[in-house]
Amino acid sequence: PPRSLSEMAWLLPVAFASGISLALNNTSLAHAGVGFVAMLSSCTPATTCLLEVIVKRRNASKMDIVAVAGACVGGILCTKGETNFSLIAVLLSLGAAFFRSLRCIWQHDLLKEVTNGGLKFSPCRITAWSSLLFVVVLLPFALGREGSSCFADLAHGSHKARIGIVGSTVSAMIMNISQGTHR
Repeated sequence: PPRSLSEMAWLLPVAFASGISLALNNTSLAHAGVGFVAMLSSCTPATTCLLEVIVKRRNASKMDIVAVAGACVGGILCTKGETNFSLIAVLLSLGAAFFRSLRCIWQHDLLKEVTNGGLKFSPCRITAWSSLLFVVVLLPFALGREGSSCFADLAHGSHKARIGIVGSTVSAMIMNISQGTHR
């Protein structure tokens, strides 16, 4: 477990950003197709760069602006002709991108610095404990929206659905760890 309440306090913002991002992204999927939402997710580099400039972690160079704009515009152009366009899905997806960016920035801060209390976080430690805190953050929203039926549905779901959930969980963990170890 986290070594102290102080360590948990450092990890809570990461868990909060992860939970809100996932909730917004999943809600956007209820309003638009998966391809449309995935293409809108290509705006995450822009929100990350913008946040880094706002908090003065980086100065925006012309090359940054051109590269980020090119990636985002390319992704957004892929949505042309979407038959299930939804402004709500666009706003939810952009909100998800914003919180993904916050999570990445905060994870990076935890990985590169020693806290005032002398804590140093490893990628696996951040992933493990922020994931548990993420459940604590998101669970009240899930229970408020769906009640306990989400657990009953999981228990009575098909074998294929359970395999999908496990695969998705493992994939998310690998992505989080690889983001933290790539420097």
